[in-house]
Amino acid sequence: MLFDPKVFKILLSKLRIDPLYWISPCATAPIPDLAKAVWEALEKPIGLPKLRELLCPQMQVLILVDDLTRPTPQCELLPPLLDFLNDCGVPDRNIRILIALGTHRPMTCSEIKARFGGGVVNRVEVINHAFLDSRSLVRLGATSRGTPVVINRLLAEADFSIGCGMVAPHAQFGWSGGAKIVMPGICGRETVEAIHWEIALRPDYLTHTGKLRSPVREEVNEVAISAGLNSILNVVLNADQKPIEVVFGHPIAAHSVLVKRAAQIFVRQIPARAEITVVDARPADLDYWQGLKALTFGFHGVRPQGTLILVGDFPEGVSRTHPDLNKYGTLSQEEIRQCVARGKIEDRVAAAALLQHARIREFANLVCVSKGLAKEAESLGFMPFCSLEEALEYALARHGPAARVGVLELGGEVVPQPQGG
Repeated sequence: MLFDPKVFKILLSKLRIDPLYWISPCATAPIPDLAKAVWEALEKPIGLPKLRELLCPQMQVLILVDDLTRPTPQCELLPPLLDFLNDCGVPDRNIRILIALGTHRPMTCSEIKARFGGGVVNRVEVINHAFLDSRSLVRLGATSRGTPVVINRLLAEADFSIGCGMVAPHAQFGWSGGAKIVMPGICGRETVEAIHWEIALRPDYLTHTGKLRSPVREEVNEVAISAGLNSILNVVLNADQKPIEVVFGHPIAAHSVLVKRAAQIFVRQIPARAEITVVDARPADLDYWQGLKALTFGFHGVRPQGTLILVGDFPEGVSRTHPDLNKYGTLSQEEIRQCVARGKIEDRVAAAALLQHARIREFANLVCVSKGLAKEAESLGFMPFCSLEEALEYALARHGPAARVGVLELGGEVVPQPQGG
């Protein structure tokens, strides 16, 4: 772990720095008995009739789950969910689990077993979504805004579906969870690219973080509902990745309830933006595709032309599925748009991420402390350093010894909200 809070506090003391702010998710006690809480949530759905009234034994039930890039405790949520479905008369043979990978790489057999549990894997079939495999996809028309709805055919063929995930701040869609398990979770490339590129072109792109309602979120909700998502079982986690709240119900109504709870944990007020903001990318530090989320949260806590210091392991480098992010990481926003228009960049999901990255890079000076990105940081426009102490000393030399420092601990989850907006 590159960011050790205790060690960093000692470093700040050594440099005689009193942070302008140091924020992390609010400490909250976990649910003492998660299996019991899941069962109770399933018995009291939000915005839906009781499951026992909706299900019958012959129904084919599809459970959508997030992958290893999310800390959702699937191995604890799925057993009571399967047991409840059995109690409603649906046998295991009529239940399948689809991993909502979005555009992420497929999970390996060992990763699937570790994440979902051997008992679950032995009970029901678990399948990786493949967003590029046309044979596994089906087109269902378009949204009211014209976005093509192309989804995994397993959802279209299911009699009932449940999205099982977590609610946390999200850089583009406001919040994770809810309908996001479908879009981008199990959509085809055409749908994913259309929505991501539309978001990226919006001038208010970086302001969606932590907002429940936006035109983009409405589009995601429409895709999911039109595709047939019937319900969600979602949790909110505390800083220790332990569930503090679980709800079941309609994909929009239940999600809205959890967002209000999650905002109390993850959206933290700060007195002002700092000249230097240190962002601990955990838990979004599998690769930079994830880490861009943490960097975006840091953007909300740094002054224009300030310095953002991103700290994370990033063991899988930049991105295994979106090489264009690394290839074109130093282009300007206008250059990225031109490359997409000319067909030089065909992956518009990567192009959207590139625009997001470019906007932040043009707003602030980017510094990176990461073993995983050591060889690739400069190709993204970061100035790399081997230690956080070196990075901080560089930033202080750039801004002066009186520069104010802000810290986002667990910056992949916490959103700074400057007083006065």
